[in-house]
Amino acid sequence: MSKRDIIAVLGPYSKEYNKAMFWEYNPKYCIMKDSGEKGGTLEKLLACEDLGIIPIVIGRESEEGIIDLDLVERSIRKTSEGGRPSGEFI
Repeated sequence: MSKRDIIAVLGPYSKEYNKAMFWEYNPKYCIMKDSGEKGGTLEKLLACEDLGIIPIVIGRESEEGIIDLDLVERSIRKTSEGGRPSGEFI
C-alpha cells in the first residue's frame, strides 16, 4: 500500500458523504478506527454495507486520550521547527 492509497479526513461525516467518497475511490476495504457513536463509525459502516465494501474496524482500549488541542498544536509546531516533541502528551 502506498501513501496515495490512504485517505484521511477528520469527521464525523454523514452516511451520504461517506458513500460519495467511497464511490469516488471504489475501495475493496475500508480500514477505520472505532470512533464510537460521536465519531461517525456507524455512518461509515452503513456506507460500506450499501456499497459492498468490507469494513475493517480497529477497536480501541479504554484510554484517556488527548483533550488539549493547544498542547497538540504546540508539539507539532515545535517539531516542525526542528525541535523534538516534548512528550507532554505521550
